[in-house]
Amino acid sequence: MQLQRQQVGSGSFRTAPVPRKGKFDYILASCMNYRQDKKQYVWEHIRSHAKPDFTLLAGDTIYLDEKVDVTPEKGVREHRVWFRHKEQRQEKHFREYIRNIPIYSTWNDHDYGKNDADRTQKGKDVSRRAWNQLWANPEYENDGGGVYYSYYWANVHFIVTDDHWDRNPSQQRRFGETQIKWLQQELISSTGVFKVIVVGGDIMQRGYSKDLKNIGKTVTDHKIPGVLFHAGDIHRNEYKQKSIGSFPYPVVQISSSGIAKVWRRPYCHIEIDTSLENPTVTASFYGAATNDMT
Repeated sequence: MQLQRQQVGSGSFRTAPVPRKGKFDYILASCMNYRQDKKQYVWEHIRSHAKPDFTLLAGDTIYLDEKVDVTPEKGVREHRVWFRHKEQRQEKHFREYIRNIPIYSTWNDHDYGKNDADRTQKGKDVSRRAWNQLWANPEYENDGGGVYYSYYWANVHFIVTDDHWDRNPSQQRRFGETQIKWLQQELISSTGVFKVIVVGGDIMQRGYSKDLKNIGKTVTDHKIPGVLFHAGDIHRNEYKQKSIGSFPYPVVQISSSGIAKVWRRPYCHIEIDTSLENPTVTASFYGAATNDMT
């Protein structure tokens, strides 16, 4: 790297593999609160032991303080959003991690606004503006509204959603009409062996059933195989499999949350192999046995 013909740095990078059969692995994690975990050794542990191809952060990458950073009167305060993100990125283990491992991310309520924030969140444009500048995700699908997008890694299709920008509790909707139509079209046109839908919260959460029913109807009508879900939010690791009426096969969700929030520092290491005759997804859950990870 040169600046005005003077070398100011050096390094290397690799691009995502072409969309064909293969093996790869990644980390699924969420929920980082620097105020509760100022020495996040877990990131160095993952980098030195798992050495993943990339990491998926499923929301709550910071925790906005509802007394200071987001308030009923002012909504989301721009300089405070930046402060919280800078605070997290100044933690040396996380800083080195994101310098060396490709990151894909979405937000959840605590980096979007207040707890359980929905479409009425005051100042949500502030959150989105900061998010766009802080995370180098693929281009968002709805310019000016939400932070959803998709990408392929090898021949696996990752569909990363935004479950707060248009969240409407009264309609039991988390995605909104524009995003759900986009998501359905992504599934219909997908060439992925697996279609991994990433959501900040539990897709099977009570009170938000309509989006899952719509997804299930699309999967059934178009005979789409290999759909599964990833989530964060719950401050633990969890594998959930449940039969849902609109789905032609059981709904599978892998959740991992609390990596820099709770003392067990849970994360999930996922390995996918599409080179096999019967492609596989293997999820391994990790967490500390004690509160000493120095």
